[in-house]
Amino acid sequence: MSAGPADPLSNLAYGDLAVALYHSPMPTDAALVRAAATAQIEAWVRDGIAAAGGLAQVAVLAQRSRELGTLRARARATVMERQEYAAMWPSSARANLACALAYHVIRRRIAEPGQLPRH
Repeated sequence: MSAGPADPLSNLAYGDLAVALYHSPMPTDAALVRAAATAQIEAWVRDGIAAAGGLAQVAVLAQRSRELGTLRARARATVMERQEYAAMWPSSARANLACALAYHVIRRRIAEPGQLPRH
């Protein structure tokens, strides 16, 4: 993100961003999210990290989500694992929005290293 390599937010992986955004006060209105300025996206990520319990917890949640998502995609998840995944992402609409914004951030980061989307 805009603070440079010393800023831990600039190195967050896609899954970590999605988890942080999901836990943030990001609105559920897609138009508001699309119109958000870089500073607002950064604030949502920071707030989401805090709400989730910190950067280490965000990484744990993202890793577990990847594991469970892989099991689900391969139709190998148990009932308990499917329930755990659903509990991690109770609102599919919010999850889709968080994942879409995380993808947009990563895509922009690749195109313009050190940058978030500028609106």
